[in-house]
Amino acid sequence: MTKPNLLLALLLLAACRSTPLAPYAPPPASIAVEDAPDFTQSANVAIVATAGGTAETSIAISPADPNRIVVVGAGPTGSRYRRSDAYVSADGGRTWSARRPYPETINGMAFAGGGDPVVTADREGRFYFTSLLASASPSRSGVAVARSDDGGMTWNEPVIVALSTGNVRPYEDKQWIAADATGGPHDGNVYLIWGHYAQVSKPDPGQIVISRSTDRGATWSEPLGLSVNGGVGLSELEIGPAGEVYATYYENARGFLLRTSRDGGLTFDEPRPIGPALGGGGPMPNVQAQFRPMQSFAVDRSTGPHRGTLYYLMPSRNGTAGAISLMRSTDGGATWSSARNISGDTRGRDATLPSIAVDEVSGEVLAAWLDRRDDAANVVARLYASKSSDGGTTWSEPKPFSAPFSIDAPFIGDYNGAAAHAGTWVAAFADAGGYMSVARIDLGQPQPEAARRRRSVRTP
Repeated sequence: MTKPNLLLALLLLAACRSTPLAPYAPPPASIAVEDAPDFTQSANVAIVATAGGTAETSIAISPADPNRIVVVGAGPTGSRYRRSDAYVSADGGRTWSARRPYPETINGMAFAGGGDPVVTADREGRFYFTSLLASASPSRSGVAVARSDDGGMTWNEPVIVALSTGNVRPYEDKQWIAADATGGPHDGNVYLIWGHYAQVSKPDPGQIVISRSTDRGATWSEPLGLSVNGGVGLSELEIGPAGEVYATYYENARGFLLRTSRDGGLTFDEPRPIGPALGGGGPMPNVQAQFRPMQSFAVDRSTGPHRGTLYYLMPSRNGTAGAISLMRSTDGGATWSSARNISGDTRGRDATLPSIAVDEVSGEVLAAWLDRRDDAANVVARLYASKSSDGGTTWSEPKPFSAPFSIDAPFIGDYNGAAAHAGTWVAAFADAGGYMSVARIDLGQPQPEAARRRRSVRTP
């Protein structure tokens, strides 16, 4: 696949500033690999990271301004480490700023790289950007959080929440962040969850821990242990409509688990099972990487009829051919539905790296994933998406929102991101060349009531 150079990408970006979303066209029955078009920008897709080598995308929309979006990804540093970068859009994802790199020196300490970036936004439009920190000499491993008060244009010096040092080299891994934007008693709280492990070379079973900030990321609480048994990972966070903190993670002994706090993260109830491991590491045909696709978790915080519903989107088993599956709970995670296929007929080909989001205004649910159904050789993929307007009971016919692209790379990440707010729907992803991109998703979702009123006002 030919990699677009920087000049071409910038020209394409300028050309599509005012281009409307392209109408959906049914995909061909199959795509010959040798004839697959170059992955480039389109009316739907903006290539954000043009330097290549970027993966593991996370994306957030400002509740204060749905046109303001921040996407983050992990890119190479030229060594064995990776860096974390942020990009900003002020026009709903049509155009993007140059990268805002995570600092390599924090509190006078140098870090060679990081990774596993995640971004979230609070109700007033502040963004919080978390990254792992790493260096070999001296040995350091940590987790930090940076805050932006101007919509992602500038970031304060990151606050180190956890730092491990020493010859044994304990390390931190796979963090996730969420901000309470509910307007309730814990509004503005920010929560960070991650895995703490004793050694890199001989990993111990590990522990899932969580910390909270009540002063917009300036200071953080001592980590609170959540996991009971070892063999843990894949932690995520979501906030419920009443400010509930939902912490999920995977445990070898019991599969996916949920713990809930209803007092702003001070205490959590006992772990409750969500379901067996449908994802995890494993081989995927026609790629170099050993895929480890993560689950994706979302909660309905709208005022609609499905307020409070929890959604858990799972990749196909071992990242190989099969369906993207959904489990949901309507009782705060006490019970869960059985896993059901929402990706439709993938024609026996691979579907992987799912992401899910709920529009906080309409309550509609967006699901996106990478899908190879259109390639008879099961090599190239496209970004596919579907939506539910009835609390996850039924789903629209999946549609593609990108040109075909290769995912045959040594590293393409463990997760992608999606976000939805007030009719602005976006999904972030990367191809094998590491060209991180954002697709604007139009599945016919209704306009928010305020937008409809604005459209109906007569002007002179």
